[in-house]
Amino acid sequence: MDKHSTKTNKFATGLISARGTTAVQALMKRVVPDRESTDIDGLIEELWDLLKDALGLIRKVGIQNTREVVIGEAWQVVHDRILVERFNRRERCTTCQRVTTRKCPTGACVRYRCPGSTVTEQADRENYNVWLLGRPFTMVSAEEHTAQVPGDTRSYIEQEFKSKQGRTNCLVATPTLEMGVNIGALDMTLMRNVPPLASNYWQRAGRAGREQRMAVIVTYCRRSLHDRYFFADPLRILDGVIAAPSFNLKNPLMVAKHVRSAVLSILLLKSRQDGEVSQRIRLVLKQLFPHFIRDYLLDSENQFRNAPIDTNSLHTLMRELPELPGELVALFANNWPPEAAEMVTEQAVRGIIDGMSMDLTVVLTRLHNRLTWARNTRKELHRKKDDGLIEREDEQLLWRCDDYIKSIVRRDAATYTLSVLGVEGFLPGYGVNDGGVIASARRGFARSVGKRAFDLNRGNVVALREFVPGNRLYANNGSFYVSRYHLGTDESTHLRTLYVNAEKHYVAEKNADTSYGQTGSEEIDTLPLTDSDLTLSSRITDEELLRFAMPVSILGRLRRTNKGGKGIKIGDREVSYLRGQGIELVNLGEAGRVKRGEIGHWICSVCGAAKTPYAVDAEINHFLKTHTESCGKEPKRLALTVKAEVDCLQFHQLEDEATAINIGESLIVGAVRILDMGTGDLESLVIHRPDETVDLLIFDPMPGGSGLLDQMLQRWQEIIRATMELLHECPQGCEQACYACLLSFRNQFHHSRLNRHKALELIAPLQCTPNVYRQIEELDEETSGAASRSSPTNNPEARLLRLLRDHHFPEGQCQVEIKTTAGLPTRPDWLHESTKVAVYLDGMSRHLHGDEKTAQRDQLIRQMLELDGYTILVVQSRDLSDPQAVRMHLRNIARAIRRSDLAAMIEEAGVIMTSELNV
Repeated sequence: MDKHSTKTNKFATGLISARGTTAVQALMKRVVPDRESTDIDGLIEELWDLLKDALGLIRKVGIQNTREVVIGEAWQVVHDRILVERFNRRERCTTCQRVTTRKCPTGACVRYRCPGSTVTEQADRENYNVWLLGRPFTMVSAEEHTAQVPGDTRSYIEQEFKSKQGRTNCLVATPTLEMGVNIGALDMTLMRNVPPLASNYWQRAGRAGREQRMAVIVTYCRRSLHDRYFFADPLRILDGVIAAPSFNLKNPLMVAKHVRSAVLSILLLKSRQDGEVSQRIRLVLKQLFPHFIRDYLLDSENQFRNAPIDTNSLHTLMRELPELPGELVALFANNWPPEAAEMVTEQAVRGIIDGMSMDLTVVLTRLHNRLTWARNTRKELHRKKDDGLIEREDEQLLWRCDDYIKSIVRRDAATYTLSVLGVEGFLPGYGVNDGGVIASARRGFARSVGKRAFDLNRGNVVALREFVPGNRLYANNGSFYVSRYHLGTDESTHLRTLYVNAEKHYVAEKNADTSYGQTGSEEIDTLPLTDSDLTLSSRITDEELLRFAMPVSILGRLRRTNKGGKGIKIGDREVSYLRGQGIELVNLGEAGRVKRGEIGHWICSVCGAAKTPYAVDAEINHFLKTHTESCGKEPKRLALTVKAEVDCLQFHQLEDEATAINIGESLIVGAVRILDMGTGDLESLVIHRPDETVDLLIFDPMPGGSGLLDQMLQRWQEIIRATMELLHECPQGCEQACYACLLSFRNQFHHSRLNRHKALELIAPLQCTPNVYRQIEELDEETSGAASRSSPTNNPEARLLRLLRDHHFPEGQCQVEIKTTAGLPTRPDWLHESTKVAVYLDGMSRHLHGDEKTAQRDQLIRQMLELDGYTILVVQSRDLSDPQAVRMHLRNIARAIRRSDLAAMIEEAGVIMTSELNV
């Protein structure tokens, strides 16, 4: 505010206006008893001087923009001069009902332009709030206690909260405060929703009352089905069974981390001995496991390294210590449970040791790529800044790069090598992770310690929902959005094209399933989700009642990679148990816009800058124009993807999505009743197929697997009986589904489609012993280069390819040209080059195959291929709809490519048919 209106300071509000009437002038005219003989403007002048000079209640402050540059001045009330005083009465306006603490001299309402007057009301002594005001009280001073708050800041806040002299007397916490924090004087806990499980409830409630043994626990029940269920009967969660925590140690990823940790421990012990080997160990440890990661990134002259450190010295050292695997086997034999002993055999341990240097290279390359991105981006932005002014987002990115480079080369707890290797998944850390995705903010708000930078780390699947343009991330008292992705330092960030049918929820690779692009399908370029930068949008205020989470459309597909498994018949259902099955999730963009056909996020594929989908057209057009000029390429809509490898049970060709959801959720509920597991230890995913059937994946989300699926198959009939009993005799006797049977906090998205009666009909045929009838060999076409280099060109070719994949045939090539020794070219519909097997589809075109000359030429080429050593198989396209004919053709192809196991499997178990497609 300012005493006079002014055109030079647009941030100030004037108190006196010569041409009109300000709110202050109008107020003074109402409260001054003798308005006719009083100089209102003079009175305001005197009041201003009194507030400014005599009382010191206002002071001049500078107004800063987002770059922290002062752009104006204004007068502000000095907040620490404001006192709170208790009143036993109040004044209420008879017209607008506004309440004030004091009556003005004229008795008029002080609201602008309100013609009413006030009446005095005495305090109601029976009112609880009035009674409470008569007791000693302090103002609430809250701080955030979540995983988004940096560790040292969170520790500082905890100490402030525990201290009697600390200014923080309220913590707004996530499950970070659920366990491990003992605050004796805490006397109240408020839960903003009903926790998922009884164990969660008692852990959170148990934070209060630990010293005085008395506390107030309040649980707010939202309008969700989960909260309403327990609101109707609180004893359901108060009396809930609390299961003992468990952790399955049959996890190769976790075992590998512990083996690496044990190797380092042994090497440290050996390095303290005398001898030539000990000296080499000391040199390797100094080079590859320094105290701080700056030595990974800078050389001895403090110059940035041009490439990651070579780890071959570690591999060489491991070969010079042949006794090391035996020492580790003995170590694990004494400390690892017998039921997981096969995970730490000498062969398994030796494999981990042999791959240790390569695993370390992966981590060091990741760190080097992040630093390289920051350096290159900083260099480019400085070049642009030298040429002229840069945009606000570019300025913020420049600060971010400077901060990141400075932080990563510091010597502190955050850059301690063993801690970083734990976070990156090389050594044991908190949880079983594989690096995840990082979003970095240059500035956050933590009132007790001021502004500071911080990072958010999410697993790939969670990050795909959160770290996307348009979504809001809430951390450290601020609201943030993704402004830029880190591109250009890793080949994995190159764009890749997929085919998407958003209406039918289907996604496929362009080079493999082109002919599955039915009407409604379209191409979309995809970008693997990378680390990103966050920009501060605003500080969180009391006016923000609900936190915004952007709804997104996510589809899934199976990748052509797994570590093998087995084919199982369970009743009439074909099920595959696959280890390390590759899956890919694709984020198509904001859900509402995807439904309208606007697929993808606005992202610049050169610099990684992103724009929210909620921006107005003018802002998006400016974004496109700016990056077209500065980056030399117009930004376009891109989908974001993440990949993962999971252990899973794959149910093939279920009728529809509702069938898959009811089977998947029922089996998970039954497994929870029998196995030592929680409701989130297994998850389900529906994969839509191009023939409008679906596959169901019940998968283990823990990286490396937890072994629960093995236990599930071993106790299958027991689990099915428990599931059927629960579905048939729901404790609540619900009509469709409830929290006593199928519903849970985890599956809220599917509540409308869950039905225990339908689920019972689907589960009953599965009450039989799983029959393992074939082995599925390891598949790795993504890295081996065996994937098809071309695409099927019509429906029959696509159906043949799908049949081969569904029966786990090795990947072949479609429509790839080969030449006979006579030089005649031909394109088999499917070619397995390593065994020289070529498959042709006939009868697809009356014009082509009905021509006698063409048929003779085809016959000649095929005979010449046979002379060149190829095995030629011909399949009539009409046979692809006949199960018996398909069985015969697949068996013949399996024998031709020397896969007798596949031939025997098809002979014994039959085939999985692919329905007609609509091209």
